[in-house]
Amino acid sequence: MTFLKWACWATLVVSAGLLILRYLPLRSPALLSLVIAVPYLPLVMVPATVTLLATREWVGSTTGLAMIMLAISTQIALPATPSRTGEAMRIMSINVAKGAADVDAVVEAARLHKVDAVAVQELTPAFAAALEAAGMPEIFPFNVIRPDHDARGTGLWSRLPISEPRQLNGFGFACVAGTIEFKNAKYDVVATHITAPIQDHDSTSWITDLARVRALLDTNPNPVIVAGDFNATIDHRQFRDLLHDGTQDAARQAGRSYKGTFPANWSWPPFAALDHLLVPPELTTTAFETVEITHSDHLAIVSTLVER
Repeated sequence: MTFLKWACWATLVVSAGLLILRYLPLRSPALLSLVIAVPYLPLVMVPATVTLLATREWVGSTTGLAMIMLAISTQIALPATPSRTGEAMRIMSINVAKGAADVDAVVEAARLHKVDAVAVQELTPAFAAALEAAGMPEIFPFNVIRPDHDARGTGLWSRLPISEPRQLNGFGFACVAGTIEFKNAKYDVVATHITAPIQDHDSTSWITDLARVRALLDTNPNPVIVAGDFNATIDHRQFRDLLHDGTQDAARQAGRSYKGTFPANWSWPPFAALDHLLVPPELTTTAFETVEITHSDHLAIVSTLVER
């Protein structure tokens, strides 16, 4: 076997390993980081498979074709067809990079996209004060915020009245919530920032945070909308475990197969979709878009929700 064939086979073997990792409840930060590469596997598997096909390596080319189809199938999302149209609720989420993001850009994005609620992660005391000075309360008169230093602060602002504003305990970073009414129904909106899996040697904090979100979805009396930086993609099994009993990821429900949100502060497009909005079965996402915020390392996400 020539070196080229060996290289092609090696590419397929490594790709197969990464696909397998996608289905495992990993704890290793290094392996969890590798899973982020799954959406891009076809970029290396296609040339390897074509080369094996050209050299009449039938087993290898057939295997490669099957793996390409599997990899693509994990990323394809078809837009849901809402059962009705009419009044919509728009929610925005943005990680403000420990307060380094441009305050005016955040307020302007919220205004421009006519959102009803904004979830902010890595909210520092200085950034919270700057948002107030920039006119955030004029657009969103209701809020529940827990500013903190470094990456620990989180906030939620809303046009709609918030009842029962509260902080949810037990999370690595601040997690805040409030109850709003939309179309005569009550929804609990949660702004969260899940601890990164690289924070400790076995990702315990990341796993615990995601498990707490799952428990909230399972036990909360009202339907729950969760917005924030999950430090996870759709290819992490622990994140997919949140999508059960009708709970959907807004981007995929809107038909956005894969849209990276991080890192947004370099010359290449963001490659990791870490920011999400979880949608309860009572609502359907009709649109999902990303917005660049100056000086943030994340893109903001904006989701449009309608009642089923």
